[in-house]
Amino acid sequence: MIKRFLIGLILLSGLGFTTAKKETKPSTTKTPATVQSLILAGKAKEAAQLALKTKGALDEAVTKLLSDVDDQITNRKVKEAATTIAAVDSFLDAYAAKDKAKTLPRDAVKGRLLRVEGIQLSDKGEFEKAETVLRQALEASQKAKDPVLEAGVHNNLGYALRNLKKQAEAVTEFEIAAQMAESQKDDLRAGSYNINLGETLLLRDSAEKALVAFRKAADQNRAAGRPDREARAIFMQAMTLDQLDMRGGNALILKQVLELYKQSAEMYEKLADDHNAGLSWYRMAEKSSRATKWDLAATYGEKALPYYAKAANRAGQHACYTILANAYKALRNTAKAEQNAKLAEETKEQK
Repeated sequence: MIKRFLIGLILLSGLGFTTAKKETKPSTTKTPATVQSLILAGKAKEAAQLALKTKGALDEAVTKLLSDVDDQITNRKVKEAATTIAAVDSFLDAYAAKDKAKTLPRDAVKGRLLRVEGIQLSDKGEFEKAETVLRQALEASQKAKDPVLEAGVHNNLGYALRNLKKQAEAVTEFEIAAQMAESQKDDLRAGSYNINLGETLLLRDSAEKALVAFRKAADQNRAAGRPDREARAIFMQAMTLDQLDMRGGNALILKQVLELYKQSAEMYEKLADDHNAGLSWYRMAEKSSRATKWDLAATYGEKALPYYAKAANRAGQHACYTILANAYKALRNTAKAEQNAKLAEETKEQK
């Protein structure tokens, strides 16, 4: 009898049987303010007073917020990073007014203030000013012995130098940034820095070295769980290999290029990135047409069109129709050749 009763209880519990619970009223207790929350709220003086009372609170809050700033910059949330680091700087001023004996992480904060300023200048196209400010940020990061900050500044400086056509210097900065991030086992940042390195090496016609950087970037972004950047790195591998065999005469390279573009296309499809999905399929069509593989050119051109249409990319549609017109002409499909030639004309950009 007892056994049957226990079996009944097990079955009931499996069906969601529960005992009645007393209804509880929502708590009205306020969460106590922390040094970190007060800093972010712009209450620098209150944060300083609380930090003075709580051992280790200053170091804990500032370390966390500096890490947040680095993450915000990595994720291109520059405005948020500027707000956060300015709040930390104000807090340190307030704390220093009450405790002049405490050694504060001024250089780490100064370096991030300058880094954000340099990025903002680059975003506005003021690359010469950005270079000056970022070199100051680099000096502060080295004085602070802050490798995460230093690696990031090297990367941002590389970007400014690349836009100033100082490609050799830019390559050096990106190489340092990537090597530092890799030594920190930071796949997220290393993956980003290696993409920048590869793109700059391509500008210097160093395709073989660029290919190494893009392969590393793909692996690092995969490990970091960033499929968008992984897809970018794979796409750039295809572009780099394509440069090594522009006419498509090398059957092995042609196969590798098409496989890589297809891989990036499928990743972009999953990310609902219609523009880059269309671009990946279009590059396959373009590569196939240069290799006079007209059947493949037609297949991939047709694949690209719907994505360019969804992305409202008129220039992309025009390019696809042009390739399709040529491909169908070569395949002696007059009707489709004429149809696509007409659509190419209709989608041509008006000057």
